[in-house]
Amino acid sequence: MDIKIIRKPAVLKTKCERLKICLEGAHSLDEKAAMFLSAIAFLQHKGFTHAQASDFYIALVDADNYGISHFPDGTLIADHTIVVPAPYACAADHYDKKFHLPIPRHR
Repeated sequence: MDIKIIRKPAVLKTKCERLKICLEGAHSLDEKAAMFLSAIAFLQHKGFTHAQASDFYIALVDADNYGISHFPDGTLIADHTIVVPAPYACAADHYDKKFHLPIPRHR
């Protein structure tokens, strides 16, 4: 799975039903990950089994709890998005693709 960071496209407002998950307090990223997994376990316990593409926003702070607005290279954090692709390929993306044998090259 290749996690990558990309520049955000122009703003597009869509209307859909989403559930906001709030992870309160300033904590380490490991603690935030555990809190997020707790929220997912809670949803599963309530009977929810699937979700569509989801957005997760995180306010980054330093060890002294001061907000961080730039990456170490100086670019704005707010201008980027981290994209985590699905862990498996969607069958619809590969439907009707035919296997092609390589063309032999003569020397």
